[in-house]
Amino acid sequence: MRQTPLKTSLAAALVAVSLLAGTSAWALEYEEPRTQDERSRVIDRLIAERDYQTALKELEIGLEINPANAQFKFKRAVLHARLGHVERARVLFEDMITAYPEIVEPYNNLAALYAQEGEYTKAKKLLERAVTINPNFAMGFENLGDLTLAMNPRAKTQASEYYRQALAITPNDKRIAAKLSDLSK
Repeated sequence: MRQTPLKTSLAAALVAVSLLAGTSAWALEYEEPRTQDERSRVIDRLIAERDYQTALKELEIGLEINPANAQFKFKRAVLHARLGHVERARVLFEDMITAYPEIVEPYNNLAALYAQEGEYTKAKKLLERAVTINPNFAMGFENLGDLTLAMNPRAKTQASEYYRQALAITPNDKRIAAKLSDLSK
């Protein structure tokens, strides 16, 4: 991006002001979140920007303030998975399943970790539990379809049934509809 003389002058002025104030330019841009909602928005922005380490630090601060925040616990586990800390992510998802057995997303994400490692039977059991707990969990049915095909590429009938169940819950999901269509070819 080309800077105009005005932008360059403005940037120089901000740096000068920050130096005079004894703070960095970054400190002028960052203000500690005052509420959990503000912190959640900061974390979501950091995740969208793929700044996972900083998002994780913000989550840890948020969990120090409110250790029972299930949303933060879930995001922490997801971030550990994205950072490649698979064993830590697995433990965190298992802890969530124990503490909040009614929330299906940890089952789904733990199943994804197992599937990535080729542990299809463990992954399938977790997904089956998730859709039993919440029969309207479309992603769980979709993932069961994907997993069924990964386990046995000829199991098109069973995979199609899972995709149909997911599509019945989310009828406008074009991605699931395409998967179902591909199986019927």
